[in-house]
Amino acid sequence: MLNNKNLALGAVLVWSLLTGCREREEVTPQPPVQPAAANNVAKLNNKIYEIMKEVYLWDNQLPATFDGSKYKSPDDALDALTYKAFDRWSYLEDIQTFMAYFEGGQYVGNGLGLKLDAKGDLWVSYVYPGSPAGKAGLARGLKISRINGQDVSALLSSNSIGKALGEDKAGVQTRFSFISAAGQAGEATLTKEPVTISSVLYRDVKEVAGKKVGYLVFTTFIDKSNAELDEAFAFFKSKGVDEVVLDLRYNGGGSLSVAQHLAGLVAPGKAGQKFVELTYNTRLKELNQRFDIAAQAQGINLNRLFVITGRNTASASEAIINGLRPYLPVITVGSASHGKPVGMNSLPLDMEGKLLEWKNVTSSTKGYAFLPIMFKVANASGQAEYFTGIPADGAAPDELSVPFGDVTEDSFEQALNYIRTGSFSAPLAAAGRRASEAGVPMLPMPGLRAEIGAF
Repeated sequence: MLNNKNLALGAVLVWSLLTGCREREEVTPQPPVQPAAANNVAKLNNKIYEIMKEVYLWDNQLPATFDGSKYKSPDDALDALTYKAFDRWSYLEDIQTFMAYFEGGQYVGNGLGLKLDAKGDLWVSYVYPGSPAGKAGLARGLKISRINGQDVSALLSSNSIGKALGEDKAGVQTRFSFISAAGQAGEATLTKEPVTISSVLYRDVKEVAGKKVGYLVFTTFIDKSNAELDEAFAFFKSKGVDEVVLDLRYNGGGSLSVAQHLAGLVAPGKAGQKFVELTYNTRLKELNQRFDIAAQAQGINLNRLFVITGRNTASASEAIINGLRPYLPVITVGSASHGKPVGMNSLPLDMEGKLLEWKNVTSSTKGYAFLPIMFKVANASGQAEYFTGIPADGAAPDELSVPFGDVTEDSFEQALNYIRTGSFSAPLAAAGRRASEAGVPMLPMPGLRAEIGAF
């Protein structure tokens, strides 16, 4: 039986989790762990199975026996064990890479989001300031035509775009050829380096129909996000905003405690009310817990909240929508969210699968962060089953060629139109379009990559 104190780490939703029980230290991205010897791999694989028997939410779906020696890697073993009917998210990550992201707010890459549209065209969806992409002048709205001289269409058809983008190691170079919204061709060679994430990517205030509307693009829920959110809401408060449009279309989730903090900024008047409740399997029912809304100093008591969503809106982002709906209207615009009403704790393992304690993990520790799905998430009304995503109230495409904050960008414009008139625009309503990105191709982003969301 696992020691419960090893499991009571910082619960986190979305495509990754935060551990809140260890002292912070400067974390620099380190090279991923090297493959272990075959006997160590077998030990690790078997340990993964033993841990999952204790903690996995769908523990009754695991096989009665398991031989770890049959699998060449822990990823292969985990893939064999996951309950495919529901679990799209359990993963393993190099422990240093994991800590660098969640505690240091860093990852190694070029610092840009990439997204495909319905036609299969590849666009820059956002850029982190100060990143290689940011320093090269790249921005949202550029259409990528070639990567390292290879046509994007050919890379997609051969399923080799991930390979073309290169390893996530400092010094790796990638050449992007692109076309601007104005039709101008350009090229930039980027060298990967540690990228510092700005989770609040953009914020502004617009005046619409006599109301001041705060607009906030929020990309991830990590340790440093609370301070960035506080600054954004202090700015909104100083401007006297009446409404807030929260853009979560690229937010794959993260720390539940950060989602709890954001809920307290949106609805401080509901302090003490249940935000979400976590339910573990029957072996770990003593870990079941509720997270209440906690008032924040920069909070604004909004009468309603607008949220821009898309297929990449997941986990902690969905918890914001679902967790606040018992208390105020949360109006979603865009397309259906990802559909992850479950979450995980992050479990540190050494190279042979021994369960460590986060307080003893340092920047020299070699091993893995193991994130199996461990709990389901429900709001105060008991609503939890949104595996197919939270539908958008107003359908709108992601206009990748238009900058954030532009009032003509379709998703933002639909929210503003609702604020102005009380309904979404007639053309969209008349078209009867389904608010879904189900037919839009996706770039491969497994595990932590899906949480980071950027390349």
